[in-house]
Amino acid sequence: MEMKKTLADIRQMHRDVSKITREKERKCYEYLDDFVGAISLLIEKFEIFSDHIAWECIYDKVPGNLQVEEKYILRDAAKKERRNAPIKSSETFNYPKDRYFLPPLNKKDFGEKFSNYFSSGTLSEVFEIPLKPGFSCFNLPVFSEKESLPQWILTLVHKEEESDFITGQDFFEILEHVSYEIGLAWNRFREYAADRLLEIIDYRLAGGKKTRSDSTLDQLRIITRTLSAEIQAEWCAFFLVDEQEKILRLETGNVEPENPIIYCLADKSDIMVNSFTGNEVISFSGRKSLEDTIGSEKMRPLERAIRQVKKLRKVKQRKGHFTPYVLFEHTLFFPIAVGAKRIGFMTLFRAKKTHKPEPEDRFEYVTRPFSEFETDLLEKVQRRVFDIIISQDAAQKRMRDVISQVISPIHALISTTGNPVKGDKSVGNLSKKLDEANALSRIAEQYVMNFETLLDIDTRKLKLRKERIPDLRKYLINIAMLYTPLIRPKCISINVTGETRSDISIEIDKDLFGMVISNIVDNAVKYSFDPEDRIPLGLQAKPESTKDKENVLITAEAEKNFITITVSNYGINIPEGEKRRIFDREFRGVHAPDRAKGTGIGLFVPNEIIKKHGGSIELVPDTPEYNTVFEITLPAKGAEKSNKPRNNHGDREE
Repeated sequence: MEMKKTLADIRQMHRDVSKITREKERKCYEYLDDFVGAISLLIEKFEIFSDHIAWECIYDKVPGNLQVEEKYILRDAAKKERRNAPIKSSETFNYPKDRYFLPPLNKKDFGEKFSNYFSSGTLSEVFEIPLKPGFSCFNLPVFSEKESLPQWILTLVHKEEESDFITGQDFFEILEHVSYEIGLAWNRFREYAADRLLEIIDYRLAGGKKTRSDSTLDQLRIITRTLSAEIQAEWCAFFLVDEQEKILRLETGNVEPENPIIYCLADKSDIMVNSFTGNEVISFSGRKSLEDTIGSEKMRPLERAIRQVKKLRKVKQRKGHFTPYVLFEHTLFFPIAVGAKRIGFMTLFRAKKTHKPEPEDRFEYVTRPFSEFETDLLEKVQRRVFDIIISQDAAQKRMRDVISQVISPIHALISTTGNPVKGDKSVGNLSKKLDEANALSRIAEQYVMNFETLLDIDTRKLKLRKERIPDLRKYLINIAMLYTPLIRPKCISINVTGETRSDISIEIDKDLFGMVISNIVDNAVKYSFDPEDRIPLGLQAKPESTKDKENVLITAEAEKNFITITVSNYGINIPEGEKRRIFDREFRGVHAPDRAKGTGIGLFVPNEIIKKHGGSIELVPDTPEYNTVFEITLPAKGAEKSNKPRNNHGDREE
């Protein structure tokens, strides 16, 4: 076969795969069938092969503390019209009665067989398939990206008289290239399918299917129903951990059982607890594995509930009263987590239907097991589920923190109004207090905006509304003026320095960028030394000039390709071990509880906003002791000089 024709056939396969998920009104498992069809069309163009079988590789994933033998399953994924390989009947290989084949190797040995497959430069028959006389075959593995085990195995059948040509080095190199290209197509296909599934979920969550609901449980229920239909799962449900992280509770599913289901996290022998605490995907294939690990007594109530739902649906649709019994056969447990943050897990059961509640063949494989394809889909979905749940968590649990942050500046106002200075004119004092009340109310509003922005970040709804700020210096001064009530007890000032010219303009989201500067200045004020703490360190208790380093200093400079804004203060050093974590969500340093109240999002939110602007924010290294400097860098596109005449201002205390 000419290489040129082979390359043309491979290009056509990539085009066919790219078209698969563009078709509407298709289920994810139907896309998978089409992918196998695209592979089959490619193989059929090799006229030298009498036939082929496309095997999907599936293996149990179990935690190490469970005594379950890991099995490797090969599922014949080819469509019926393509399953015509010249195979003879055998007791050890009962194909095509069922569509599964259990090799006599465990997962480890099976993986070792294939790990160095191409290094030998010869084609191999890894497991035996009984063929009719005059035929021979070999197994071509297809590896996915960064996988040590094959995701697909193609059994290519040929006539024995063609063996000399097929085992030649040139032909081997062609098939090696074919295997590589199928692996690339498989990676792209999984991405396409995952994106398509998310589109369907988002469409239904947004109200595209009947009515829209903002209730978290309703949204999760929509997802369970979508998943159960898209990947053929009889039962799909979400378990969430309680606030004390002591129990896992069934929150919702596509079928609701009559009685609540709760698992205690102290029970390490339970498979669902293992999935959650170990933060690992666990899957079992086959009824026997489920009965050995989960127990039929735990599955029966759910199986009855699913059958009852199906029965009521049939009656409503007038399709008859008889409904087959449901027996769970495969399962998949998938933790809902981002990083170290675990909040629950998804559980999916795939069942077979039978006319008897206790069939003799209940241990045979007759339905599609969960594979890497479904696991990859759920990796994308679990992030969406995490966002939905964490949004509810933020909306409910964070309100206490918001109230605390809002009350703090109000208390500062009350303390100043309750201790009037002797000699103050009543009218002037009242005017001064009203100005402070106005400034403090704006700071309180800023705290609330922090949490609203956090919700937007969690749900990926953060959007920029850029506008031109003609005078960056004036913009920074207006923000600094808000913090006048908070700096008086510190006996310092907030100074936008003379290095910041008034001819610098910038295009930013005015509100979001103001939140960035406010949060950094707020931290600088909170963690600046009190007057009595500065004296032992050789610093001024009350700085004489606005230029003095004890103050909070803000500077902006525009260069050709970027603009930088720095905020400097003198206060508690950030420990070396914490410097890399200060922008992490919910991180608070060891000194934070003693010095100031906070929630740990004061630097996380600004970092996300600056990244959205295409810039960066960092803690400047190698500064003098007790001096903390944050530097914000923005690209030149959003930081340009205006045509205003240059006007160098002196230092000005705000």
